[in-house]
Amino acid sequence: MNHRQVSPAQDPQHADGLRLRLLGEPAVLRPDGSSLHLEKRAAGLLALVALEPGTTRGRAAALLWPDSDSPRQALRQQLLRFRRNVGIELLEGEDVLQISAAVTVDAHEDADGTSGALLGDLEFDDCELFARWLAQQRERRRGGAAMRLQQQLAEAEAAGELERALALAADLLHADYDSEVNHRTVMRLHYLRGDIAQAQAAYQRLRQHLHTRYGALPSPETEQLARATQLALAAAPAVPSVKPQVPVTVKRPPQLIGRQREIAQIEAAWRDARAVLLLGEPGLGKSRLLAELVRPWRCISVQGRPGDSGVPYATLMRALRSTLDRCEVTLEPAQRLDLARLLPELAPGATLPAEAPGLALRHAVEALLQGARMDGQALQVLVIDDLHFADEASVEMLQGVISSLHEQLHFALAQRPGEGSAAAAALRSALEETRIMDPLVLAPLQEAEIEQLVASLQIADLDAQALAAPLTRHTGGNPLYALETIKQGLATGQLRDGRLPKPDAVGTLIERRLKQLPEKAIALARVAAIAGVNFSIELAESVMGQRAIDLTDAWCQLQDAQVLRDDAFAHDLVMDAARRSIPQVIARNIHAQCAAFLSARGGEAARVAAHWEAAERFDQAIDALQAAAAAACNAGRYTEQADFLKRAADACERCGRDSQAFDLRVEYVQALTQCKLDDNAVAISLHLQAQAKTPEQSLAAIRVHLDVLGNRAEHQAAVECARQGIMLARQVGQVAEEISLGSTLVSTLAVAQRIDEAGEALDELKLAQARLQNDTTAQLLATASGLYYSVRGQSRQAIEHFKQEIELSGRLGKRFNIHTTLNNIAVCYVRLGQLADATHYAELAGQAADSDPESEGRKHQNMGTLGRCQRDLGHFDLALDALQTAQTALARNRIRFWQVLCETWLAATWNRLGQGARASQMLTTPDEDMPPFLRGLRRLMLAAQRHQRGQPVTELVEEGRSLVAAVPLYVMTTSPFWLPFAPPATALEHAQRFAQDAVSTETMGVALSLQVRGVQAASALGEHRTALDLLRTALGWVEQGIYPEHLYLPEVWLAGAQAQMAAGQHEAAHHNVDTAIRWIKQTALPHVPDAFMDSFLHRNLVNRQLFALAARRG
Repeated sequence: MNHRQVSPAQDPQHADGLRLRLLGEPAVLRPDGSSLHLEKRAAGLLALVALEPGTTRGRAAALLWPDSDSPRQALRQQLLRFRRNVGIELLEGEDVLQISAAVTVDAHEDADGTSGALLGDLEFDDCELFARWLAQQRERRRGGAAMRLQQQLAEAEAAGELERALALAADLLHADYDSEVNHRTVMRLHYLRGDIAQAQAAYQRLRQHLHTRYGALPSPETEQLARATQLALAAAPAVPSVKPQVPVTVKRPPQLIGRQREIAQIEAAWRDARAVLLLGEPGLGKSRLLAELVRPWRCISVQGRPGDSGVPYATLMRALRSTLDRCEVTLEPAQRLDLARLLPELAPGATLPAEAPGLALRHAVEALLQGARMDGQALQVLVIDDLHFADEASVEMLQGVISSLHEQLHFALAQRPGEGSAAAAALRSALEETRIMDPLVLAPLQEAEIEQLVASLQIADLDAQALAAPLTRHTGGNPLYALETIKQGLATGQLRDGRLPKPDAVGTLIERRLKQLPEKAIALARVAAIAGVNFSIELAESVMGQRAIDLTDAWCQLQDAQVLRDDAFAHDLVMDAARRSIPQVIARNIHAQCAAFLSARGGEAARVAAHWEAAERFDQAIDALQAAAAAACNAGRYTEQADFLKRAADACERCGRDSQAFDLRVEYVQALTQCKLDDNAVAISLHLQAQAKTPEQSLAAIRVHLDVLGNRAEHQAAVECARQGIMLARQVGQVAEEISLGSTLVSTLAVAQRIDEAGEALDELKLAQARLQNDTTAQLLATASGLYYSVRGQSRQAIEHFKQEIELSGRLGKRFNIHTTLNNIAVCYVRLGQLADATHYAELAGQAADSDPESEGRKHQNMGTLGRCQRDLGHFDLALDALQTAQTALARNRIRFWQVLCETWLAATWNRLGQGARASQMLTTPDEDMPPFLRGLRRLMLAAQRHQRGQPVTELVEEGRSLVAAVPLYVMTTSPFWLPFAPPATALEHAQRFAQDAVSTETMGVALSLQVRGVQAASALGEHRTALDLLRTALGWVEQGIYPEHLYLPEVWLAGAQAQMAAGQHEAAHHNVDTAIRWIKQTALPHVPDAFMDSFLHRNLVNRQLFALAARRG
């Protein structure tokens, strides 16, 4: 870096006011007028980071020091020179770089580069990749400058300011002298001014230039204009024919009419911390109302767009990028990494976690919105317009975000009534039910309001009062329809004659207006309509085969005619009209070109696939659909994954690729097991068996059907299916498949509590495995053995088999589904009452699931187990986080059994926090499709919860006991809930007998709970010695680290204290009370969320009794 002028260095006060000049000769400018000249690589580095903030150090070093032995070292030395010579860090950041907040950049303020060329005349021949980047940036800025000049020119011409328009045309010509369009614009403007001689001179200059440089003649369009100028010389001066101009007020009325009531309602909802859902038919002015409403607020506003629905999180990504572009945001590294799943630019080059986005992503989104600062102050409003176009993943995320942040941030959503995804309907239902969101239906304008609208347009000779009634009848009070009618009427002259255009639909009016545009503008609009959300000027260049500069006129004409607004359609009705004007054969061709363009540039696979399908190029759609399915799976969006796989299978069938279609339909059903286990999944998997043409396909169909039945807990059907598969495998000599299906059969019989049959199936499996002994078959045998012994009540033996399974999996390099085995070990330790070990293995299961991108559904089953352990350990905050996350995900993916089981565990958590109403809500959700034992458990838990409130529970207890009566194991494990309702003598007898059974089946958590019930029953009978003997055993187990199952740990000490007081052992009773209170205060209380602190201490019945005993003593 060479000093042009000496300036005060090393002085922080000079940081304020520093300016970086990148346009023209690069330099650092100080407030005192001194400057520092930038050498080539220093200027290149600053330009790269200024125009692409977030550039990684590695990329910057590679671009600018490609021949260095140590590019990163060269970069570090350059950063040190910045610090030494300027006195501050010009660039900030560790892994990614950005310009210091204390420095302004001229290139940011002059986006079109009209102040000079980027980096002046500097050339980078020795940095090929950077030279290419710089050339692209310079070309983009030149194109932007031309676009800006063209737009200003159009505005000047529309306003009749021909002198200014001519000056702007001259600037355009200077910027691109090779453009025939620019020469012709100068000719035309001279002609309109009446200066025919200058028009002809411009033509001669163009003709000479084309001949000299290209050996070509002007285009027919230019020649036609030249002939017009020649005719003008021979004719009397005449005013050129000008098409009637549509006043700018019609394009955007200056006032918002008739919506004051709605604005007041929205502001009232916001004052009460409620979101608003604005519902209205197309054209009623939802977008305009929201735009006017949020004008004084610090707001981020984005729209859902056609095409978003096929790309998970598309709408959310648009909102996040808009927030990052417009706000100052500080993110923790972990939050940045979570958001990088959707916005890779936040952590370029980083290795992202393999698990699908879930609660961590939502927390990161919430942190971004909460921390966003606009003009130095907190963001106030988030608007999502056109919610009916938004993808389901974004809508589901939005529901959670609104639920969490509605008191800190105002939300406004807008959509058409009756449209949108199932997620949008669920969002509305859930947020309205919880009174977090108010729906607001937008009504058409009344006649008086239409009159105000027309009057506000300030069009001479237009009688607003006379026009109001017929225009209201003609358009139904729809503002957009009214404005389109006025535009058409002004263009045809009918309106000034007091007549309205024929009462066509607004679509017809828009189509008619589009036809009045120049051919190239119409063609550009049609490309934009087909491309949809993927439209860009680069795509238009590719499809239309023309440079961006040659599309400038057409682009500006579409902007001026309100067809496009920025790079999107001004209204989706305009896009629909443009699409309808395209013949199908042409539309298919454009779709194919869009798909090829996007595919070559790594575009979203889902959008590439949609274009190939619309082009009916199904052979090319297949790969894109499979890639889209993989992306959806990685995002945890199994419904979308299934849809993509189904479409890929359909495409294969259209192309005659039947074998691949079959394989894809198998994958489709496997995806359905993660998201929608309805009767349709069963029917499709059965249909696959009928379609199978080879034994291999038959076995694949049976296997996937078995997965469906198993996940639906249809045990009998699953057993029959597994046996059918085993017979087929034996017939065709597929021993490996026989063993795999045999392992599934044992597991299914065990889960169904058909213990004897499971034992017989396990013996057959051992014989089969003896015929094919290898690590794979040994692993399958270990899996089945573990489940068999687990259900049989031999938890320690089951754990050994599960650990053997994990060891074999590691030896085979097969990590798939290892989280399920770890979760099974955790469940075994829960039964043993050893919660420390159970929690350890549940956490290991979660870590294993995080590394398995296909484990999303079962991952949340693991979270349920972990939440259950955390609850019994007294870690209620962690339990709520895990269980609520799991329940939400399982409900979304329609994994019903585990969803209801998580709701049951949540109910116990809420009950211990003293939140009885929440517990009841969890226990009264629909469960008719659940196995009897789970329904019975829920009835007994609900009975215990209602009994605490003094409500009658006899019928609930009887129903619960009848539902579990068929399986002795469940009678025993649920008895801690119903024994308190039995006569004390009966309760004592059953508690002692069941406790012995629990010990023999190694369900020590249940055994401990039964000892407590025995203590309580014996005390009620006055049998104090028996009560104390049972208590001694119970407290001994607690000292060994055993936790009760289905019982709150302090109840052990409470029951003991009550029994000891009844027996006259007051000191021992006080000790137990003190132990319980110490556990409550030191272990549980730090993990109780603040919102539930009071209810935990005073509405938890056990806690209340313990504190009462302590108070009486003191």
